[in-house]
Amino acid sequence: GKKIEWITLEKDNWGIGEHSVWVKLRIKNAPQITTNLVVGSNNNTLNFASFYVVDSSAQLVKSIHTGNMLPFNNRELKIRYPCIVLPPVPQETYQEVYMRFESEDVLALNLFLKPLIDVTHEHYTLQMIEGVFFGCLLIM
Repeated sequence: GKKIEWITLEKDNWGIGEHSVWVKLRIKNAPQITTNLVVGSNNNTLNFASFYVVDSSAQLVKSIHTGNMLPFNNRELKIRYPCIVLPPVPQETYQEVYMRFESEDVLALNLFLKPLIDVTHEHYTLQMIEGVFFGCLLIM
């Protein structure tokens, strides 16, 4: 078996090779957060990405398995990046998100934590720009 190596996240790019990386993120409740949050990776070449949301009593709240080696309909959000919409964090508690990323190509995480509305807006804006660009190329 492979040896587990614990590291702090000083880098988010492990280069080319068969890699599997686990990341843990703790989110505490804050009264100013009133929107759904999304956590994920901006790398759309990850072969597999698994997300596990655990509450403060160590109960699994939600899990999703996605990546470019799995069907696109496995994605919670129909966008190109692997991500998960986090359930609301109850008052005075926290959630921990365990993320496992695997790739046979370049493993660069580029993690993000953003409001859901920002993620969808960025995705659809990018889709529109790319659509206009490739549409212009077809016309030429």
